[in-house]
Amino acid sequence: MLAEERLERIIVEAKSHRIIKITDLRDMLGVTARTIRRDLEELERRGILKRTHGGAVWVGDPAHDLTFAVRASTCREEKARIGAAISNMVKPGEAIIIDAGSTMVEVARNIPDLPGLTVTTNSLSVAAELVGKRNVTTIMSGGVLRETTLSLVGHKAEETFREINADRAFIGTSGITIEHGFTNSNPFEAEVKRAMIRAAREVIVAADHTKLGKVNLASFAALDDVDLLITGVEADEAIIRQLEARGLRVMLA
Repeated sequence: MLAEERLERIIVEAKSHRIIKITDLRDMLGVTARTIRRDLEELERRGILKRTHGGAVWVGDPAHDLTFAVRASTCREEKARIGAAISNMVKPGEAIIIDAGSTMVEVARNIPDLPGLTVTTNSLSVAAELVGKRNVTTIMSGGVLRETTLSLVGHKAEETFREINADRAFIGTSGITIEHGFTNSNPFEAEVKRAMIRAAREVIVAADHTKLGKVNLASFAALDDVDLLITGVEADEAIIRQLEARGLRVMLA
């Protein structure tokens, strides 16, 4: 089991039980107590757990708990520019994937009513934006609704994207770094993003500038899994240069 997979299992246990013990995690995950302690240290560093003697307690991820309305109100102008830039990439007759998230809503809002365009999404908000675009076929994934992001997650959502082939996937992220790649605060959303990426011929990540340099709980893609990152002109130039030096193509909107 990879380190990030262990962290995801630990966060699920912690959120479910609120208090977790090193001995229980050791037995459940089949690793040493020393490894579990390192994992708990990492999760404490990220602000998700608070270590105690012999275990840890759930603190939660503040970014994870922000409501969709709050996220939608931040960097609104920048997200609108990103959505407009992406709209020019979509062609008639294509099959595309649009992820959940406030930036992705701007993508859906800006996409023209192109003949033969098919959009598959796990976002209630994205689907709502596409209503009225009569030439666009919208496919909703199955899954369990997450109220904070208005996204569908879980096995049924992942299955939807495993069964399709798309020309492009437009993916959101809550963190981008050289070391950890693209990350998300929720492991269940991260799993759906992985399925979206595997389903697409081209992968485009769209994120406002505040996501650069941030790390969240669950990694869902390495830098070389993504063909293009679109962010705002407000982005830190030093971080952009570092990403480009690693081979990631970056577009500023």
